[in-house]
Amino acid sequence: PPSLPFLLVSSHFKTKKKKRTSNKHKKMRVSAVITTLLLLVFLVCSASSQTEQEVTENAFSTSQVPSTLPPGISTAYVFPDHPDRKIISGEIVEVLLGFVNHGYASMNISHVSAGLSHPLDRQYFLQNYSKAEYGLTVNPNEQISVSYRFRPDAMLDPRDYGLVVIVYYHDDVGRQHVTPFFNGTITIVEPHSVFDFQQFSLYVIMIAMLGGAGYYYTQVYSPSGVKKTNKTRFTPSSSSSDDAGTSKRQVSEDDEWLQGTNILRAKSPQQIRKKQQVNTEIKSTVQSIKETQAKKEKVDIVHKAVNKEIKEVAKTKEAHKAVSSEIKTKGAQKEVAKEIKEVAKAKVAHKEVNQEIKGKVSKKK
Repeated sequence: PPSLPFLLVSSHFKTKKKKRTSNKHKKMRVSAVITTLLLLVFLVCSASSQTEQEVTENAFSTSQVPSTLPPGISTAYVFPDHPDRKIISGEIVEVLLGFVNHGYASMNISHVSAGLSHPLDRQYFLQNYSKAEYGLTVNPNEQISVSYRFRPDAMLDPRDYGLVVIVYYHDDVGRQHVTPFFNGTITIVEPHSVFDFQQFSLYVIMIAMLGGAGYYYTQVYSPSGVKKTNKTRFTPSSSSSDDAGTSKRQVSEDDEWLQGTNILRAKSPQQIRKKQQVNTEIKSTVQSIKETQAKKEKVDIVHKAVNKEIKEVAKTKEAHKAVSSEIKTKGAQKEVAKEIKEVAKAKVAHKEVNQEIKGKVSKKK
């Protein structure tokens, strides 16, 4: 019939509208998946960055007691396990205090304490470490080494911090003295672990994004994702039953002829642009994966360097032992020097006795 071409065209436009609505639903689903992935990334980043430390009520402060250094007293410090002052959060740190007394009065080391401050404001202390009691007496012309240990909190952010370590001592009269033998900057670093949760979550999110992009591509751009439309039927009211049957057969045959042709598979410019955008996103994700692999290689190099530094620290420990043995030998040398002085005095007394005997002998003669 003459109305058959018009029916074919109208049915073709109807199928196109159905395809557009189905594509819109698919795009909405994919956009929802992508937004949820982005929210997950944001939550992971925010959770890793929220490790702020609060100040305690009894905050550590160097202004509590005036810092004094009596004449003849000198101090020194050594970080035997961390010569570069890079400290792992959550691990015990040892500081060695060298106390030398060149004065005339004995000094009694009562205790040592420390505090961790903010790098930008040294009066803003984040942690107050417990004090260690000693009660050691250092006589004039003597020196002693004291070990003090503290543990930084494991939740501290990896960055630079201020550290103050103070020694408290008094003389024979009872005058109190306070000396900060270390007041500088240390670096808190994260502990090295085989399993890194942040890196693992980053890989999982990247894989999920790639899977979402692949799902989006297969649902929107793949030819296999096009659903078959129902065959349209037309029953004109003004024609007989025979004409209606012939028109049904012709419409169904024409619809079957349209299935699998370029008319149904033709892509609009918008679909082509979206396909290009998906390709660029895939390329960017691959590039980000390569960058993460490069960062991991850099971390391995840093780990090797840390192992070398640990070996050097072991050597410094041996040197510390040698220094302590030298200090002991110096004490023995002092005792030997005292004995030599006493022998010299005895010799002088012996000479005086001999002279007196000779004088008496000469008078008798």
